[in-house]
Amino acid sequence: MSQRKTLNRALLIVTPKQPFYDWVDEVFAGREVDVMDECWTGLIDQDWEIKEVERFLKSNYAMIFEDLLEGICSFPEFWPEHRSWILFNQWFDWHYSSMVWDFIPDKRIRREAY
Repeated sequence: MSQRKTLNRALLIVTPKQPFYDWVDEVFAGREVDVMDECWTGLIDQDWEIKEVERFLKSNYAMIFEDLLEGICSFPEFWPEHRSWILFNQWFDWHYSSMVWDFIPDKRIRREAY
């Protein structure tokens, strides 16, 4: 087994639930759309407790919601008009992992603006 190391970050993954897929079906009405189990993934502070992760999500849900919508449809006029915290929780689950393994520790991690 190769040498593995951890990163000093935790992982936050936001995954769609059925209402998101229902929206996809509504927007694309019968056309086949490959959503490839679309998800949103972010690196966050590994020292955060669940309360802090939840606080981060509540402060940033709009950006995450829009990222996931845009991954399917780049026309905001087709997005739900009222993207509230309540709707976010109806449409998405989230998962937190406090340990992130780096299986390619010899390859430099690169950051790019998006």
